[in-house]
Amino acid sequence: PCSLVTPIMTSPTLPSVLLVAHGSQVNPESALPAHQIAWQLRRSGLYHHVSCAFWRELPSLPDALDHLPGERVIVCPLFISEGYFTRTVIPRELSLNPWDAPPATHHHRPISYARPIGTHPQIWRVLQSMASELLRDAGRPASQCALVIAGHGTERDANSARAIHEQVRLARERALFGQVSALFLDEAPFIKDLPQHIPHTDVLIIPYFISNGMHTRWDIPDALGIPRETSHARAHGKNIWYAQAIGTCEAIVPLLIDRITQADAPHTPAHSFELPQRARDHLGALLASTPCVLGQVHITARAGGAFRLTHHLDAQRPEAALTPLATPAQALLALRARADASYRTNPMARDLATGWVMHAQDLAGCLELLDLIYPNLATARFDLLERKLPVTSLAQTAARQRGKYRALAQLEPGALERAVKAHCHASCLLWPRWFEPMDPDHAAAPELCAGTCRHICPMLMSQLVP
Repeated sequence: PCSLVTPIMTSPTLPSVLLVAHGSQVNPESALPAHQIAWQLRRSGLYHHVSCAFWRELPSLPDALDHLPGERVIVCPLFISEGYFTRTVIPRELSLNPWDAPPATHHHRPISYARPIGTHPQIWRVLQSMASELLRDAGRPASQCALVIAGHGTERDANSARAIHEQVRLARERALFGQVSALFLDEAPFIKDLPQHIPHTDVLIIPYFISNGMHTRWDIPDALGIPRETSHARAHGKNIWYAQAIGTCEAIVPLLIDRITQADAPHTPAHSFELPQRARDHLGALLASTPCVLGQVHITARAGGAFRLTHHLDAQRPEAALTPLATPAQALLALRARADASYRTNPMARDLATGWVMHAQDLAGCLELLDLIYPNLATARFDLLERKLPVTSLAQTAARQRGKYRALAQLEPGALERAVKAHCHASCLLWPRWFEPMDPDHAAAPELCAGTCRHICPMLMSQLVP
């Protein structure tokens, strides 16, 4: 059978990396680049541990550093620009000031902050490669085509569009295209006004985004007046060729490694944060006595130290009757979809799809697969049993917010209780310690749930403050 994971042994003296991305509660592909890049970085053997955290989905930011073992951590924002999210949201949610001198610390470990990938001086090579592919599809000479770099933009931070304007400048210097322009969703010049800004008939458009999420798959095509999920269309009397998001190109991975290397200053750590590793050791001991069930996942040890994972309802079904998930993209898309193909915004929900199987070559690989299915499972479950990490109250979370979630502080208690019962108690494998103590039945039978949550999750926040 096909194995999804081939682990690389690493040293705890190497840095751990936290990849931070936006995520989405609407589009399952928004998180794909982060998970795929994390998978590649783990395979490289350059880092002790690599994990992901998201602003709009799980695993979320506030406790992300608590799940990373090792002596030092590099926070790497998977964002295009040094704008609102990299300068304000990420530092706020991680409760650190990345510009401190000496650096900020977490459990006495130095935390370094990398610059966003979209500002790397060599990112223009990725754009050039993607533009060349569009030209091959179009079959037109570059001099007859307009190249549009499409971005988000925002009036909240003037830096947001700066990275895109820099790429436009570099492309114009090379004088390959008849015209090079930047257009934006949320600031002028707007993508919806393309006919006013682009006189050329043949137009190549590259979305300067990390993922094929809602903006690249829905908002930009809608603004252009072309069908969604298309790579070539005609609109406004123009031929339009539309690329994938720049963050989906594998060529950005070496640039990301360079960003991480630049941020990894030569620190002398006070000591290593051992709790995450002890949590993984604890879960590994449980898996050693397989078969076992964690949440809705059935795990069986196979010959040679390998493991087989599938839905517990499929435990007795033959291998040939199940769909093998052989890549991170296949696994994420399959496991984050419900039976009706709608998006499972909460990976910890009790509605995991059936009909799949995954294989890991050893225990480390099995733990990595469980992290893909149930993010940060090891630390959450360990915390459930031993209460090793502090809880972030709703009041503390609300106090950090500067956007729409400030309204959390004014919630009527009855509304919160109803939402917790409907969302957390009824459908989630996690138990909200930030809301109330652990239920005795869960404490007595921890195998029924993946663990506890120590702060309000993005899904519940969005239900409470639409």
